[in-house]
Amino acid sequence: KETLKASSKSDSQASQQTMNLTSQNLADVCDAQLFILYVKLMQTLDERGRIKLFEEQKRWLDKRAESASASVTSKGGTLAPLEYSAEFSKITEERLVELQKRLQSPGNIQQPKK
Repeated sequence: KETLKASSKSDSQASQQTMNLTSQNLADVCDAQLFILYVKLMQTLDERGRIKLFEEQKRWLDKRAESASASVTSKGGTLAPLEYSAEFSKITEERLVELQKRLQSPGNIQQPKK
């Protein structure tokens, strides 16, 4: 019985680790997509537009990290990495949509709505 419990616990931990790793990998892919889109958008802008977008992106990156950290409710638990990665991906996907819209109309480099 104890062996079965230990085995079950081990499988559960392995599954959580797999989910955490998969979630982190998905977040990394989203981040890479964002970077590619950001570079494409930068290439369409004049110098002033590039400077504005660069500064905006720096602020956004800081805010993303803060928001992803704040979303973690399982402080110190095995779910914490999953919660962080899920929020990180969600925020990044929202930014992808925003920058894609800008890329489709390059003259539009307005600040995002708050």
